[in-house]
Amino acid sequence: EREGLLDTPSRVARAYADNCWAAGITWTYGRFGNNVVEHLAPRGHQVILSIGWNGWNPIGGEMQDFYEAHPDLHALDFAGETVRFFCPTWFLSDDAAPVRGMFERWLLDAVNSAPYAGADWDLEQPVVDPPTFCTCERCLTAFREFAALDRRTELNPELLLGEYRARWVDFRCTQNATMAGLIKAMLAGAEREIEFSIYSGFQSLRTMEHYGVDWAKLAPHIDMAIAGYGGSAESVAATVEALGDTPLMGGEMWYLSHNNDARPAPRMETWRNRVLRKFVESGCIGVLIWWLPPMDGGSFYATSEAAALIAEYEDWLVHERRCDERVTVEGLDARDWAAFERDGRVLVLLMSFEDAPVELTVTVDGEARPVALEPYGTEVLVVD
Repeated sequence: EREGLLDTPSRVARAYADNCWAAGITWTYGRFGNNVVEHLAPRGHQVILSIGWNGWNPIGGEMQDFYEAHPDLHALDFAGETVRFFCPTWFLSDDAAPVRGMFERWLLDAVNSAPYAGADWDLEQPVVDPPTFCTCERCLTAFREFAALDRRTELNPELLLGEYRARWVDFRCTQNATMAGLIKAMLAGAEREIEFSIYSGFQSLRTMEHYGVDWAKLAPHIDMAIAGYGGSAESVAATVEALGDTPLMGGEMWYLSHNNDARPAPRMETWRNRVLRKFVESGCIGVLIWWLPPMDGGSFYATSEAAALIAEYEDWLVHERRCDERVTVEGLDARDWAAFERDGRVLVLLMSFEDAPVELTVTVDGEARPVALEPYGTEVLVVD
């Protein structure tokens, strides 16, 4: 009996792995070496490395030793106090090349330690919401040049948060984007091709101020953007627009925690449609799901339904094939349907979030068709 109890974590891990595979979850985010991935990797499962770097901070070893030996290179917060980060302006300078080399060796050691297919920088570092760093003279001088201010212009933390707030946020978002470009260049030295992505919030002023992310600035420096969770139709569309040709994968959350979330788990049928909706509205390359521990049988099953539909119509469900302008749907919110064209035909994906049947009228190129959707139903209509 005791041996059975000791084996419980392994049995649970195998069950999660089996459910992931059956549900069509073919990638996970984090690291190799956990007790779920060890059962999935032999099946061809892919893993995106979560780069364990907050941004601008020493990551231990020789980089930490250098940081401690050079207090003049420490970042200053808005009270003028030292914080455990390098000054970003210095870190991006030619003088910092040896320290960036330390970071690069650490990064390549991480991605080469296992057969990672991608690496992601989770960038959620506030700029002014709340105020963070760096207010040293190097940064103020660099900001004057960036903002095209006279070199004699007075600058202090109060002015950065007041008169110059928008330009300061733009400056720091630009520094983050420049660092992203350096990371992408570093990853080119990995033993295999590594897809580089950044995770953050959807495009908005809050994301810029609270996370230091402007997707329009990051787009040239990344292979893929990941944003979550939920998001309004407007914020998702703004992110897609800001990224241009850079693909976006949006995220959905089953619920926040498996042991202390006050909210009830959602209906599994709603989950299926949420996954499908996020897939089509954020670019048709996948959906990031937060996260395995809260998922139960219903969420895995509903995920499998979404994955099966995507697999069946994968030649249709391509962002560049969207043709909503050819279609009108009466009876559904505009966010709950999507149209795609292929070989002269139109596919309309319909998703209901209502607990009662819905009678729809779907009009394609002027020709109307009635469609009845069951409660929480999903329907695919292909029109020649």
